[in-house]
Amino acid sequence: RGPVDVYSQRGHDQRPIAKINGLQASLGLFVDRHRNLYVSQSASGVVQEFAPGGSVPIKTYDDAGHNPQGVARCPNGTLYVTNVDSDTISVYEHGSTTPTKTLVDSGVQVFSIACDRASDILVTVGGKPYQVDEFAADGSGPTNLPIELAFPEGIQIDRAGDIVVANGSGGAVEFYRVGDSTPFRSIAVPKGSLQISFD
Repeated sequence: RGPVDVYSQRGHDQRPIAKINGLQASLGLFVDRHRNLYVSQSASGVVQEFAPGGSVPIKTYDDAGHNPQGVARCPNGTLYVTNVDSDTISVYEHGSTTPTKTLVDSGVQVFSIACDRASDILVTVGGKPYQVDEFAADGSGPTNLPIELAFPEGIQIDRAGDIVVANGSGGAVEFYRVGDSTPFRSIAVPKGSLQISFD
């Protein structure tokens, strides 16, 4: 609920090689192309950015009044943070540490977020017929995609541009081609999964 543990990419059954302390209710993690780590902290309403191997934040993004969960930086440099306490997404245009605007996904609860190559964002949601919404890079949307899940959580876009979603209570990580309603691949996770990431 607080610290972030760091592990080597090699070996099995490891112990942490480093720890980032001083965090509160760390819910979301994201690593950008420069290997900077972003950690959303629900209890304090901030997202902190850490340099590779660093344990002191190099930047803090203010999300006051919200419980941030999902965090992602798109290829165009814009940072997005989902506010799990509401139906909003805080937007930080390149270089800003305070929200420059807010996207609203009316009537839902937003969870996790991912960016595609075009800097469109995809968000897992609760409260709609389907559980993934898409906003275009220009902020238009949301479009409710035909992906139906029991309990949507983590979301990522793979190298092929497919949508990959952690089906929290469905016991699987599922892969969808854009526009499809049926997964073309499913990885069983018997105890369920909350977040996913790719190296």
